[in-house]
Amino acid sequence: MTKEIIHICCSDSAVGSMKHAIENGLLKGKKVVGFIDDLSNGPIDQLNELGVRIDWCKKIYIEDNEISEEIRSSYRRLQEEIISITDEDIYLWYSNSAKETCGMLYILSMLQQKIQNVYTINVSEITYNAGKRNEFTPMVVGEISPERLSELIEIRKSLDFSRYSSLINFWEKLKIENSSLRVYEGRQVKSVQIDYFDNRILCYIHENFMHSVRIVGEVIGRMESYVSDTFIFWRVMELVKNRKVTYRGKLGVIREMEIKKA
Repeated sequence: MTKEIIHICCSDSAVGSMKHAIENGLLKGKKVVGFIDDLSNGPIDQLNELGVRIDWCKKIYIEDNEISEEIRSSYRRLQEEIISITDEDIYLWYSNSAKETCGMLYILSMLQQKIQNVYTINVSEITYNAGKRNEFTPMVVGEISPERLSELIEIRKSLDFSRYSSLINFWEKLKIENSSLRVYEGRQVKSVQIDYFDNRILCYIHENFMHSVRIVGEVIGRMESYVSDTFIFWRVMELVKNRKVTYRGKLGVIREMEIKKA
């Protein structure tokens, strides 16, 4: 008898794509479980007590006044969904990005009693149109269209105890380091300083005023792996605070703020 499948992923866009695929018969699955917190930045050593984590998110998500409850609800729903899993197969989707790899590792740490049913799917292991001008390797799960999600089931990897232990040991290492920022570089996640991207951001800021939304878009568009626009805009705000960047318009509103080098 074929087991039912529960899909778990780490972004709202991926959840939407998977739900659409399941509803339209493009992907087999009982349900989709999402986790929204971006664990590539901020403290990760006390995720069982969310106070410090939520304080960090309130600082980063400048334009989202409801982020505290959104984050708290995401953790609560994830825990409830994991507790409710019985004998279903679990497909844990992620990519070669710090956000989704860290999310995958955290979720994996909660699945220790169910590892015999867990499969991981790394969408960045697939390259479309290899060798052609439109060659494309997904940076995040949300970049996969609903019509193509089922193709990636073929690259799922089962989770034996040895691989599980290796992944959890790496997650424990990241938690001990507890850096304010983690990036995907050299085929793995590593801990770096919080200003890691600042010089790169400054390269896209000119002597004349330009809309901050355009600058942020250019920065993330040139990244080798996914980094959120929320984090990059927060770093822009920190550069303003440190007087490396001058602004005009409405401070803290990405679409109403223009910036230039100080």
